[in-house]
Amino acid sequence: ELLRNGELRSCTVPTNVLDTWGTQEVLIWQGLAVQPAHRGVAQLGFMPFEGGGVYVSYFSYGSPAHRYAINPKMWIKEVDGTPTPTISAFVEATAKLAPGAAVRLRTVDLHGKEGAHTLKLDDHFWGTQHFQMRDGEWLAVPS
Repeated sequence: ELLRNGELRSCTVPTNVLDTWGTQEVLIWQGLAVQPAHRGVAQLGFMPFEGGGVYVSYFSYGSPAHRYAINPKMWIKEVDGTPTPTISAFVEATAKLAPGAAVRLRTVDLHGKEGAHTLKLDDHFWGTQHFQMRDGEWLAVPS
């Protein structure tokens, strides 16, 4: 309960479950570093949906992501209409894509503004790399 303007009020406050382990998994895809949203981002007070989804934390200059203006500090909600609430879902959605295909990404930024981007794949120079933290070490996950 809250006390507002001299009145006692009840309200429901939505929450998200956050881990305290920090970044445990990163996927490098088309020059983007995507991962579950880290605690610092969650503490800003906005998560687009339960669990936070696939957060873009970095992009490499000269990559397809850079070329098509897919910037850090946003979440990728869908890949070609397939929802991507987790890294696993993102890996599955991107594994089906044909080399050189134009891919539609639905995104949401830190302010809740939704967007749509098209990215043309370049798997020759910007292949996918998947890393997970296991027993205190970063290991490459075979694709």
